[in-house]
Amino acid sequence: MKISRRGFFKRVGAVTALAGIAAFARDFSEPVEIPVGNKKLKVIFNFGWHRKAADAMPLEPILRNFRPHVVCIEEMGFERKQAEQAEENFYSLQPKSGAFSAFSKAQHELLGKYRPKIYFLERFEPRETDEIFDLAGKQVNSQEAAYAALDEGNTDLALRQYREYLQASVKEVVRRESAIKSVLSRLHSSLVKRYPELAKEKEIRVVVRYGGAHTSLYKQARKIGFGGVERKMPTPAYYLPSEAFVRRSAFGLPQDFSDAEVARTITAEALSTYAKRLGTNLENSAAFGNLLGKKTNLGQFRRIFSEGIGKESDRSAVMRTRFQQEGIKLPASTQEVHAFLEKRVGPKRLALD
Repeated sequence: MKISRRGFFKRVGAVTALAGIAAFARDFSEPVEIPVGNKKLKVIFNFGWHRKAADAMPLEPILRNFRPHVVCIEEMGFERKQAEQAEENFYSLQPKSGAFSAFSKAQHELLGKYRPKIYFLERFEPRETDEIFDLAGKQVNSQEAAYAALDEGNTDLALRQYREYLQASVKEVVRRESAIKSVLSRLHSSLVKRYPELAKEKEIRVVVRYGGAHTSLYKQARKIGFGGVERKMPTPAYYLPSEAFVRRSAFGLPQDFSDAEVARTITAEALSTYAKRLGTNLENSAAFGNLLGKKTNLGQFRRIFSEGIGKESDRSAVMRTRFQQEGIKLPASTQEVHAFLEKRVGPKRLALD
């Protein structure tokens, strides 16, 4: 089923478990100085979560202290002309609750305070945009079908649909990042072409603010000659299990789409959801799911989910019972999740609520 840009974001808003499309990671910033001929392009890569209003706040001290001429914010699948129109009209746009997420509204308000120029790194031809949103639609449809199959205890169908979800996620991320990396390789000339007044600047200061799924952009920046790197990572970076899987492709690592690996990823995702249902924050839920899920196997996946996972109100109890039958005791509270994490990663690696 094809899905439009507007339809895609409407669907994503309704699928709260969607992890592979939205980029989730604890905030961290990576300043990079880029010599370009006799000019100087100085860039700060700022990666982070983008779900709630507070996720936009780490950008504020960067805007205040760095005073960028340009900020590149994440926007998926813009055609070239759409990107230019969006840049031109960015500050005249009035965010409304129905069209903007809490994060987008907060980010828009923050940028409006400092009013740097806006430049979108994703600038596609129409056919490329269609390809990206076709892949995004496949992700939504396949993930929904996988979870529905789990509800019914059909583990074979769940594996097949979740594999399709992961494969579409990998293709979408690789396709987008390939285009972004191409833009990064000619960023200075592109910015001067888009905003000719920047040509007189001895140093063009740029902030790239993207979701945590895209940290391989930093690695690419190093490969194409970005130098003078100083890293700042004040908080841990955690990824949801499905996103951790997809990120391997962004870094050029081989992927394993076997039943065993897909089953581990689904199980880890279910464990993250379980911890979140207890009241654990998203970061620690992700860490919990990854740590415990990677120790499970295909046989355990089939036994745990072969009879479905019950009604929404019963799922936590059902999960505890099923895992207990496999010799795995699940925590019954957020405090127990924290104790589990402290034992395995140390208290300093916990993400604060």
